[in-house]
Amino acid sequence: MLATANLTSGVQIIGIDPETENKTSGIGENIIEGHYFEEELRNPLLIGKRLADKVKARPGSRIVLTFQDIDNELTSATFRVAGIFQTANSMWDEHHIFLLHDNINEYIGYENQVNAVHILLDNHRLSADFANELKKAFPRLEVRIWAEIAPELAFLSEMSRFMMYIILSIILMALAFGLLNTMLMSVFERVKELGMLMAIGMNKKKLFSMIMLETVFLALSGAAAGMLATWATVRPLSNRGMDLTIIGGDSLADLGFDAIVHPQLDLASYIGLTLLVIICAVLTAIYPAMKALRLQPAQAVKID
Repeated sequence: MLATANLTSGVQIIGIDPETENKTSGIGENIIEGHYFEEELRNPLLIGKRLADKVKARPGSRIVLTFQDIDNELTSATFRVAGIFQTANSMWDEHHIFLLHDNINEYIGYENQVNAVHILLDNHRLSADFANELKKAFPRLEVRIWAEIAPELAFLSEMSRFMMYIILSIILMALAFGLLNTMLMSVFERVKELGMLMAIGMNKKKLFSMIMLETVFLALSGAAAGMLATWATVRPLSNRGMDLTIIGGDSLADLGFDAIVHPQLDLASYIGLTLLVIICAVLTAIYPAMKALRLQPAQAVKID
């Protein structure tokens, strides 16, 4: 329980080691007022902006915390606000505060007690394998990946990925119809030329390859231009970010989302899209190529 001269509110107390905590959660980078345990204070704490506004606390304000000790007895202690932080999730900010783990262990009655260790990997796709290795090395500990800690975020991530597949499928279908229309028109407009090529000795295999290669080159030229435009758009936005506050930044913060979005596309995305475009072009070119193979050279050369 957190209490000030103005208001009392329930909170969750998190005792941290400042250096290691900042390497994982980066909470020190979200300080908007005061400092991140940088000055010598007796019993310093960090408080979220929404909670600070609610209890009218500012850096240096005195706050009384009431909690249970190791014997389940209520104990109270006075703390000073060292800094005010603000993350993308304002609801989370309203119900959590940070203390030094040495201070909280002293009042609770523990000695060097650690309840949780957070590990931040460079690649989140490796989290499941890394967690399995930790489970084998420390069978008595509970090891959970981010998807098990926040299943709602895992669900949103999977749903977003599924929606992206649907959108990509629609775009590829539009690409296929566009290529099909272009190549059919190309075949119908060049019936006489194609018939002449067949009449002077071009076999069906070479004619089929010519139509296929023409379709692939047409698709790749458009894909290259589109990817170049994508890179030129995404690259500056990934550094600067897209500010969505104009469409409701406060509402996004209430839902736990940052109003500044940094779009990113890795090299694998460009390679994957290029392969999909090639596959789509090859499949689309089969029908126009078959139409060209059905031409009769004697009749085709007579068409004006």
